[in-house]
Amino acid sequence: NYPTKMMRSEADACTSPDDEHHYCCVECLTSAPTLYRRYTTHASVKLTRCPGCGLDVDPYVEREAMLIAFDIILHRIAAYRHVLFNRNPFADFCPAASIGGKFALGLSILDAYIKFEALRFRLYSGVDPATSKHGDDGDDGDPFMFVHLLAWSFLEQMALLIGTILAVLPLLGNNFDVTSAKSHIADLPTRGYIISRISLAIMLPSTFKAVTIFVHIWENSPTTRALGSVFVASMQWMGVHCCMERVMKW
Repeated sequence: NYPTKMMRSEADACTSPDDEHHYCCVECLTSAPTLYRRYTTHASVKLTRCPGCGLDVDPYVEREAMLIAFDIILHRIAAYRHVLFNRNPFADFCPAASIGGKFALGLSILDAYIKFEALRFRLYSGVDPATSKHGDDGDDGDPFMFVHLLAWSFLEQMALLIGTILAVLPLLGNNFDVTSAKSHIADLPTRGYIISRISLAIMLPSTFKAVTIFVHIWENSPTTRALGSVFVASMQWMGVHCCMERVMKW
């Protein structure tokens, strides 16, 4: 079965000159106008061939989301390229839109909850053998503690995002202008598009923290949280690497 919600036909891919979709081959990063061609019936679909390497532009359009998630966890770079450049709705992701703010808030809540559980773990692991009581009971009852952690997590996330974007912008040069109308080369994307890809590469891997929360049910320890953070950081590095690789290709 073809997941039609994330694929676009040849006619849909270029509906407007302002509709900026820069599809690419997941193997060689050659730009492609479409991912597949649809014929007379919905089932008659043929994947577009890459003019650069001769392979299918994106074979992941035929795969289920769960299989794609497994390949992302395995750090297969083709899966990252598929999600960042070719898969809807991620292909239309804009951090400045309302959905971007909601997404950032949701990720901050996940991170704040993990920090909150870490504080509770430190509190309840320090049992006084003489009294058989935990340390400061008042700390666990602070109603504003989670709010403080939420604000701190949001600031951390914004600092990482803005810092990464500021570090990348000098590498773009003058070819990538602010608007497509001023672009020096017609096929080049705008800076806004590149920033949206980098933002997605930073924010999307943070959803893996939800897995860390589920693991806490069986093993609530600093090691579990550290491994989860390292894994998220590695996926973020892979995503940013894909974005910069694409920029260098342009």
